Amino acid sequence: MLEMEKNVIVEFLKSTDPEMDFDQSELTMSDCIELLMDKVEEMELDYSILSTAFAVGVNPNRFDEFHEAVMTQYETISEGDEIPESILDRIAAQFR
Repeated sequence: MLEMEKNVIVEFLKSTDPEMDFDQSELTMSDCIELLMDKVEEMELDYSILSTAFAVGVNPNRFDEFHEAVMTQYETISEGDEIPESILDRIAAQFR
């Protein structure tokens, strides 16, 4: 039964990033779950940045630039911390 779940996880991961090469025979179920959790966290962050961009009026044609600026800002704070709203507003102002 676990093999079927493992296959589903691997197929999902492949569908989200076709360039990733997974060798299922070398992945344990724990590896698959860890990769899945990482992907879900990444998708949640992307959704959060997208919804913030919409809420603060970022020009849709400049979303990729806004996304990159926000991700750069995340590199400067401790893991698990949020970017203060005032900083997000300042970043967004550059991409309206």
